[in-house]
Amino acid sequence: MSVKKTTSALPPSGFPRLRLSAHAKIVLRGRYLAKNCAGTIDETPAQLFWRVARDIAQAERLYPLAGRLPHAAQRWYNCMTRLDFLPNSPTLMNAGRRLLQLSACFVLPVEDSLASIYDSLKHQALTNQSGGGTGFSFGHVALTTTESRRRAAWPPGRFPSCPCSISLRTSSRKAGPGGARIWASSVSTTPTFSTSSH
Repeated sequence: MSVKKTTSALPPSGFPRLRLSAHAKIVLRGRYLAKNCAGTIDETPAQLFWRVARDIAQAERLYPLAGRLPHAAQRWYNCMTRLDFLPNSPTLMNAGRRLLQLSACFVLPVEDSLASIYDSLKHQALTNQSGGGTGFSFGHVALTTTESRRRAAWPPGRFPSCPCSISLRTSSRKAGPGGARIWASSVSTTPTFSTSSH
C-alpha cells in the first residue's frame, strides 16, 4: 500500500556513497522504497537512508542543547551506509512519512474484566490496521474451575479456546492492514487459575 511521505531529499554531497548488492536493491524496491499515489517508486535507496537518518535524528531535540549528539543525522546515515546497523522494517518504511510508526510489535494488557478485554480488542484492531503486530498477556485473566482442570491437557504454546482468546483471534482476522507491512499477533499463555465460575 502506498503511504504518503514527506519530501525525500538527497543526502548532502560529500557523504559516503551507498554500495548495495543487486539482491539488496531488489528487496528495497519491493518492500521499502516510498511510492507515490500511483504506486510508482519515487525514492532512491540513498534518499531512503537519508529520510530515515533525518527522522531518527529528531530524537536529539528531546535533550538539552549541550547534551545533543552533534551531526546526528549524518552519523546515522554513515552508520547505515556502512551497513554497521540497519533499523527494523517499520522504521525503514515509515520514518519521515505520514504514518510514523517505527515499532513492529506492541504488547497489549488484558485484565480480568469485560471492559479490559474489549479495550484490548479495540487497540488490537487499530494497531493491526496500521501494520503493527500485537501480543497479549493473559496472566491476569482467571479461568473457571473446569478450564483449570483441563490445563494439564493443553498442548505446549496453545491457549484454551475461551471467549476472550476467540474474540481476539476473530478481531485479528477482521482488521485490515493499513500500513506497508503485514501484521502478526501472539499470546502469552500464563493464565492465573481461579476456582470462580464466572
